[in-house]
Amino acid sequence: MSQLTCPKPYKILTIFVCVAAGVIGSFFGLLYEVGMTDNLAVIAGTGIIVAGIGGLLAGFLWSCIMLQRTRQGARGAKLVGKGLLWGIALGVADTLLFHIVVYISIPTAPPDGMSIATIALFIGLIFGILAGAVNGLICGLVWNAVAKKYPLEAAGQG
Repeated sequence: MSQLTCPKPYKILTIFVCVAAGVIGSFFGLLYEVGMTDNLAVIAGTGIIVAGIGGLLAGFLWSCIMLQRTRQGARGAKLVGKGLLWGIALGVADTLLFHIVVYISIPTAPPDGMSIATIALFIGLIFGILAGAVNGLICGLVWNAVAKKYPLEAAGQG
């Protein structure tokens, strides 16, 4: 089997992971917009769109990493643990990217805008870690179940 191909169950699982991460990202982007609109001139829809796209990309990257780990023979707690850790890492990365893009998109920030943005980033990182951990764990458990039912050949074999 080529490195670029994978069985249908993994493709479906990747779509599931991307949608889950995109929905979670959009939800927290919406919370950001609702909470910050009075404090910063956030362009309407920026939070939902940026965080949603970031979530989709994080979900796709997570799936690529998990597919590689599965091909390397990871199963059980090791595979679920990788899903959890990569979920946290990508949740943090998505949160940082989101806050950078949103802050750049603010047309005018009030004098205390940087302190507000810093507090928002700190709170956002907590949410990013928690959301990444929960989503990484749940998707890791599902991924592990699929990996047991549909084992992949190790990379380089076949």
